[in-house]
Amino acid sequence: MKKLLSTIMALVMLLSLVPMAVATEGVELTEANSEAQINGLYYETLDDAVSKVADGDTIKLVKDVTGQVVIPADKTITLDLGGHKLTNIAAAIINNGTLTVDNGTIVSTKNVGICAGNNSKTTIQPGVTIEGQEGAVITGYATGATITINGGNFLAKDNAVIAGNGTKRDGEANTITINGGTFTGNIKTGGYIACGIYAPWKDIITVKDGTFIVNGGTGVVGRAGQVYINGGTFTCTGTGAGWVGDNKNQIPAGQACYFDSAANYPAYDKNTDGIFVKGGAFTDLASAVKYATNDATITLAGDVALDKAISIGSNEAKTFVLDLGGKTLTGNIDFYAGDLTIQNGTIDGCVYANATETDMKYGHLTIASDAVIDSQYAVILYQVEVGANNFGSIIDVYGTLKGNLWVMGNITTDLATAKNPCVVNIHDGAVIDSRGSSDIGIALNGAAKMTVGKASITSTTGIEVRAGELTVDGATVVGTGDHTEVTPNGSGTTTDGAGIAVAQHTTKLPIKVTINSGDISGCSALYQSNPQNNDAESVKNVSVAVNGGTFTGEVKAATEGAITISGGAFNVAPDAKYLAEGMIVVPGVKDAPYSVQPAKSEDENIKSEVKVDGDKVTTTVTDKATGTTTETVTDTTTGAATETKTETKVEGNVTTKTETVTEKNADGETTKVTESKIVENNENGGKTTVVTKKDTLNKTETTEVTGVTAPTTASDVTLDVKNTTNVAVNKASMTALKGDTVKDVVIETKDAKLTLNKTAVETMGNNVAADGKMTLNVTVTENTAKEVTVTVEAKTQGDKNVFPPETKNTNGEIEITIPYTGTADYLDLWYVTNTSTYMGRFPVVNGYVSFKVTHFSQYNLIPVASSGSSVIKTGAGSSAASTTQTVTTDLTPGSITKVTVDGKVVDAKYYTVSGSNVTFTAEFLKTLKNGSHTVTVENATKIAKGVFTVNNPTSAVKAPTTADAGIALYAGMAIASVMGTGVVFTSRKRKNH
Repeated sequence: MKKLLSTIMALVMLLSLVPMAVATEGVELTEANSEAQINGLYYETLDDAVSKVADGDTIKLVKDVTGQVVIPADKTITLDLGGHKLTNIAAAIINNGTLTVDNGTIVSTKNVGICAGNNSKTTIQPGVTIEGQEGAVITGYATGATITINGGNFLAKDNAVIAGNGTKRDGEANTITINGGTFTGNIKTGGYIACGIYAPWKDIITVKDGTFIVNGGTGVVGRAGQVYINGGTFTCTGTGAGWVGDNKNQIPAGQACYFDSAANYPAYDKNTDGIFVKGGAFTDLASAVKYATNDATITLAGDVALDKAISIGSNEAKTFVLDLGGKTLTGNIDFYAGDLTIQNGTIDGCVYANATETDMKYGHLTIASDAVIDSQYAVILYQVEVGANNFGSIIDVYGTLKGNLWVMGNITTDLATAKNPCVVNIHDGAVIDSRGSSDIGIALNGAAKMTVGKASITSTTGIEVRAGELTVDGATVVGTGDHTEVTPNGSGTTTDGAGIAVAQHTTKLPIKVTINSGDISGCSALYQSNPQNNDAESVKNVSVAVNGGTFTGEVKAATEGAITISGGAFNVAPDAKYLAEGMIVVPGVKDAPYSVQPAKSEDENIKSEVKVDGDKVTTTVTDKATGTTTETVTDTTTGAATETKTETKVEGNVTTKTETVTEKNADGETTKVTESKIVENNENGGKTTVVTKKDTLNKTETTEVTGVTAPTTASDVTLDVKNTTNVAVNKASMTALKGDTVKDVVIETKDAKLTLNKTAVETMGNNVAADGKMTLNVTVTENTAKEVTVTVEAKTQGDKNVFPPETKNTNGEIEITIPYTGTADYLDLWYVTNTSTYMGRFPVVNGYVSFKVTHFSQYNLIPVASSGSSVIKTGAGSSAASTTQTVTTDLTPGSITKVTVDGKVVDAKYYTVSGSNVTFTAEFLKTLKNGSHTVTVENATKIAKGVFTVNNPTSAVKAPTTADAGIALYAGMAIASVMGTGVVFTSRKRKNH
């Protein structure tokens, strides 16, 4: 039983999936005998489906259908043509309700595809094709209808593709919105033209996109209502004129747009109605421009040849862009007023910019960087009389002109009195190349202001100025003519070959040319001819100012005072008569051009001066804030140059002048750099001059005291040579340092400070020949053990020691002060020759130690922990055979309590104490072996410690040298081996136990 029930239920479910056929006279309906389907139910006819369809449902055709469909006013239907065709002789669909059509073809063989009824809503999707003999979609007599076309293909074989009817009637306007699609209009009936959109009533039609191809007709024809074209492409062909609709006004074919207000249709409102072009692409620019709105962009749909010029702004000033769409427009444009930008393509013709008539707003023409104007006369600016209220045109060129730019000379008004003169700006990157098409690249023949930036101008004559103002800022101007010729003609003069030619017009209007920068070349780079009138008034009205730029070719003026040169580079030296006051011609290096520079110039920061002496050019530049002076001497024949930079610094009485001399070869390579530092110390009425020269490439340096003036009052004299260890002092300076007012002489080197007393200075000065100099070399080294070596030399050019040791008792005294970085509080000083001589112990004070010498040599300083005691005098004995040996310490007299030798306490019977002296007996000395022995002498607070040697020459210890200063202390204590048995002491404080 369960199995049977299951089988029945399955059959019921299968039957529920099978479309139910509607029986007509007992015949079951299937896809084969039906025209339409709604939700799986078949209907024998499309009319039957329309009558029975529920609101909001979709009717889908299942086959091609012939006949008319009428959509009731109360229905909302989607008609899916199912890829099939709906065909009728008259209107195929009459929509009185809300209809969406998709996916198929609608054909009317004698009438129209879809006709909209009153207050209906029609939406056509992109998958639809509609063909009609008279039209594809019309509003007819409808009011309040809404039509939205989202795409598809639309064809009218013999009338308008999208059409209305101009019959008088009451009701709301119809609204048509076209978002896309292809609309093709054709014509067969004689006397008529085809039409893409026909608007004869108060309909509001908006075209946002779509392709309109109208063969033998006009894209949009309006007689009432408002048509807004914001996009789309309009390709319209045909010549002559014909009728549209029943009106017998002749309308020219081949236009994109035409509004026939003369037809005087009943719904026409002159205050609101018309065709308004905001955007779109057109083969007929003339009509698109005519109906363009402000800020519109009109695009060329393809290469187009005009039969007459396009007129822009002759009746109304508008701002819009003419986008050539990468195509070529052959023909001319007449531009009067408004703001026109031409971009993205080529015009094979001339753009005439006509200065506006009285009281009209100016015209502003812009040639964009991607636009090309290819014509002998690429851009012509016609000028009218500049009145009190009107405005001259403005032209901005960024693109390419393959022909000349000509400013016509109809103006007779002086720029000085013109309220709003014409202005022409040739911007950076613009190209004007008129070779082969015109003799002049730019002709400025009227009272206009022209500025040429970093543009390129090439022609037989680059720029010719007959009136007005020209300013050149960076342009490359080339005159290709092979000679300079200036001849009068009916309107002025003719030039050939100049980069820039100045030739005054017969109007006697002033000419003002200013060249700030650029590259100007030609047979004559700059040529000014005699004014044609050649009278006093004409002559005074010509002014050419050259402030900079490079000129290849002669610069020449026929009129005295016409050209004034204040700067620039020239391959032909300009005549001195053209130079501005204070300017000079400076030859360039090798084959480089001449330059015009101010002989002297000065501002708040810099002062400069240029001098020319034959082939030598000297340029001196002074920084007024720092006083730094840079002098460059250039040999223009070779290119070699010497630059001397001088910096001066004043600190108190010391003036430091640093000179850096840089030598460069012809290739600009630096071959030598010498730095000279001159230090002048003006103190106490005297002066010292120290010169330091450094060759930075070869790493050499010399310092010399070149001049000394003794102070007016008795005082020390300081020679500051802190940057070097080696200084020379000439004879004159040495003599001055011996003056009566000179007390001590202080020489501050890099490593040390030497203070020479009067006698020392006289000794050194007396040992220097009359034409010689003394060279002082002081070096100080400090090893890791913080032992210091000081080497002092003072010699003449003949290598004579000017402060010799053999006359040390009469040399005078020199105090040497050196820095010390160790931690020791005291340094023991040793004089080093073949042997070493102990010279005492000296304290370290604030990182410096000072000691006095009477001659120059090498000195070693050994760190010790404390002042302790030191040997003051060795004994006179020289061998163990001596009866006694006495040493003297600096211990307090009578305080000695203990004496040890080699760590053993010496019995008091073997020595005697007298004050601070200890005398060993001969008997004790005989008990010691030959060689070194350690001796200490103590009192209650100090221990004096040293080494002495029993006389035996073979065991003597060698004295320390600079190469081994670390053992200087111990080797120095071996001096007793030379002088006899002796003792040298160091000492430390006794610890308290």
